[in-house]
Amino acid sequence: MRTNTTSYSIALLFIGIVYMAGAYAIVNSPEQSIAKSALGNVPKDVPQWLNNGNEKFLGLYDNEMTGRPHGVAILLPPLGAHPDWPGVMHQLRTTLPRYGWSTLSIQLPVLDSKSTIKDYLGTEKDIANRINAAISFMKNKGYRNIAIIGKGFGAAAGAGYLAKNPDAEVHSFIGISMSGYRDAGGWLYSPNSIMGLALPILDIYGSHDHYHVLNSADDRADAARQASLNSSRKFKSNAFQRSATAESAQTRRSGYIAFRRMKITGADNQFSGAEKKLIKRVIGWLKQHAGGIAESWGIQPLPL
Repeated sequence: MRTNTTSYSIALLFIGIVYMAGAYAIVNSPEQSIAKSALGNVPKDVPQWLNNGNEKFLGLYDNEMTGRPHGVAILLPPLGAHPDWPGVMHQLRTTLPRYGWSTLSIQLPVLDSKSTIKDYLGTEKDIANRINAAISFMKNKGYRNIAIIGKGFGAAAGAGYLAKNPDAEVHSFIGISMSGYRDAGGWLYSPNSIMGLALPILDIYGSHDHYHVLNSADDRADAARQASLNSSRKFKSNAFQRSATAESAQTRRSGYIAFRRMKITGADNQFSGAEKKLIKRVIGWLKQHAGGIAESWGIQPLPL
């Protein structure tokens, strides 16, 4: 009887894994739970199951709605959040397509509740593999103008990825409420990563944001200035060379990479009541700093 019970339990486990759309093969219950909660609120054609080389993970793809595409934004959610997390992530995912930007919002690793932020240092390789899979997915759809937009932990992860992968064919980066996990250090301390970037960067946050976002804001700006001295004068980055900023007369004189620090007065970490203002700033920045790439490929920019 004990053998039968064991066999029955194993069978139920197998059925449960297969039931996850025959596509979700991650045996990570915290991540499964988070990802599943995103599926009930999106159209059936939006979920995409991407493969990072070892396992499958959830992505939500929304095609641009204008017929005049600018490019694609790969969205990286906050710590412990799913790709359609209420607030900023949902607004980005559903609004950018109205302005010519397709979006692919991907699930980042979720550890168990006992994990500390330092434990997430070990997720760097997995995150890189997921972003690589997302880039490949979009390139297979014909996109070449790729931006990364991260929120909180997702912003730190995006900066960390770009610092280690300068030739990943990502042309611009936006960090929203970019977390500065000083205690964790390494790639999770965003100024460390920004120091190695050579592409247009928007650092946007609220005046009432989390302390670790506000306390590292000056360090992020200083890191970007140092990055401009280290990288943009030499035009080493292929992505930077193709950007509108690299082609400007000011850049040719000063060599300074496009770094914009933008604080939204009165906004908290969730941008409660300020979502529209945030999206407007993001779209405007993309038009200025990523639109030049689209134009060089013969894609007409969509007026705001």
